[in-house]
Amino acid sequence: MIDDTTKEQLVTDFRAWLDELNQDPVAQLNGDAPAPDLFSFYGELAALRQEISMQTRGVHRNAQDMTAILGDLKGSLTSQSSAIENAAREVKAQVPQARTQGEDAVLLELIRLREAFADNAEHFATQKLHGFFTPKADRDLLIQQQQHLNLLVKKADDALRRFDVTPVASVGEPFDATTMRAIAVSDNNDSPPGAVTKIFSQGFRRNQKILTTAEVEVRKQA
Repeated sequence: MIDDTTKEQLVTDFRAWLDELNQDPVAQLNGDAPAPDLFSFYGELAALRQEISMQTRGVHRNAQDMTAILGDLKGSLTSQSSAIENAAREVKAQVPQARTQGEDAVLLELIRLREAFADNAEHFATQKLHGFFTPKADRDLLIQQQQHLNLLVKKADDALRRFDVTPVASVGEPFDATTMRAIAVSDNNDSPPGAVTKIFSQGFRRNQKILTTAEVEVRKQA
């Protein structure tokens, strides 16, 4: 509500404006315009006040809607940020496992190469060139191939050892069904019953994980 002092000030200002209008020669040229009555003036002020009030309520309502939207957006961003953090932690936790799996795959391939070198080295070791007319160059070539294959086997063993990869079977040691597979039985009395007498294919473990199973010959139980 408008207080009495404000009303009196408005009326005084309005009267002063009317006096100035009467003294304006431009206004006299245009003829005498009818002066607005106070009731119309107050009506216009009331309409203006009501419009401002409606606009204020609209701004307030828009501000509330914007606050709600910002709250929902903040909650969504917080949820997404939490999901991203969880995914990052899961990926980070899987990195060591993925690295180990990748290393195991490479080591298995190295083991296959090592076994191929070992088989060829054993094959060359059993080869003999006999005869008086056998060229010395052929005998030297055979020895050179044996030495070369033995060197490759040694290098493969050194590489596996650096990754904590160790063989599982040893001649004379007891047979272990968890790391070995018996593919032959021997009557060799030089070994105790149940012991490994020959290794056909070596097996390997990395720490406590078995990478490959050994294929061995075992002394028959008494």
